[in-house]
Amino acid sequence: MAGRERRRRCRGFSLLELMVVLALIALMMGLVGPSFMKMIDRSTQRYAIASIYEDIRQLPRWAHLLGVPLSLDSVVEPVAIGGEQILSLPQGWQVLFDPPLTVTPDQLCSASTGTVIDAAALILAEFSIQAPDCRVVAE
Repeated sequence: MAGRERRRRCRGFSLLELMVVLALIALMMGLVGPSFMKMIDRSTQRYAIASIYEDIRQLPRWAHLLGVPLSLDSVVEPVAIGGEQILSLPQGWQVLFDPPLTVTPDQLCSASTGTVIDAAALILAEFSIQAPDCRVVAE
């Protein structure tokens, strides 16, 4: 009789217990999943904006290396000059400059303000570019 009771206690979990645990895990994933996806989207946006800022900081170097003045007004697709991509954008994004940003081969920038807009036409970031060194200041 003692052997039978021992075998009976070591059988494992019932199907009902497993289903309750799976339901709790599914509930937690349903609550946490959307927040996690929003966090990933925000992180991706922040990285893309930081990349745009860095590309703008590098414009004087590109103007000097290529020996041509650069002028940017409304950027709706990646900018490439001489086969080199000098300003990259995620698909559907645009950067608007007011007044147009000009960079001379002598590595001097004009003062300008910029706005980053995503594919849904939402303003993601606004910044200013300080003359003469193309310093980007987020607003």
